[in-house]
Amino acid sequence: MAGNMITKRLQDDLKTAMKERDKLRVSTLRMLISEMKNAQLEERGDLSGEKELSVLTSYAKTVSYTHLTLPTKRIV
Repeated sequence: MAGNMITKRLQDDLKTAMKERDKLRVSTLRMLISEMKNAQLEERGDLSGEKELSVLTSYAKTVSYTHLTLPTKRIV
């Protein structure tokens, strides 16, 4: 259960962003939470803290690469 600390924090941050009506943050946090849930389904159980960090790192690399290769257009 201790491994879900990052997921719990993301969910709490999502609630805060929704209350603040921060569309960009809400969108980003939803994507991260979705990645965590997908990884959890692949593992067929709760993720360890190390696995959660691994998922976030992998997603950050993907987004970074995509951001560098696509033209920038802010969606708000």
